[in-house]
Amino acid sequence: EYVRVKFSIPEYIPVDLTDSTERFLRGTHSGAEKIFVRPATEEIRQQIRQRILDKYDVYCSSSSMHNLEFGRPDCSKAAALQWLCEKLDVDPATVVAFGDGENDKEMLQFAGLGVAMGNAHPACKEAADVVIGTCAEDGVAEFLEQLWGE
Repeated sequence: EYVRVKFSIPEYIPVDLTDSTERFLRGTHSGAEKIFVRPATEEIRQQIRQRILDKYDVYCSSSSMHNLEFGRPDCSKAAALQWLCEKLDVDPATVVAFGDGENDKEMLQFAGLGVAMGNAHPACKEAADVVIGTCAEDGVAEFLEQLWGE
């Protein structure tokens, strides 16, 4: 199900959250998994982030410098990795996780070894234990070869 969202930034767009969007943000709508927003400018992006987080208990992240993703507070890559570790009886300290986006930072902190790509978002790099080469430089392959001694 797609949800249309109109959001308010006083000098830009009038307020008009649809009923299903409002229910989603309040945690009472079970149909949608997340809301994806692609603001026109960084200024609008930051204003939307702050206004939503000030009003609602939601998880907010971003998979690029040009979007925002809002979801349930317990919905993150770290939560998914934790669930998987529990199901497979794997000690998180033995897990290596790779990431490049802002939405990867909690996962990198959860894993025993968090690895950020050289071209990663600054928050991702800060959360990582190690920063490796970029995607274009085959950073993951080179890191795994070093890790496994090949």
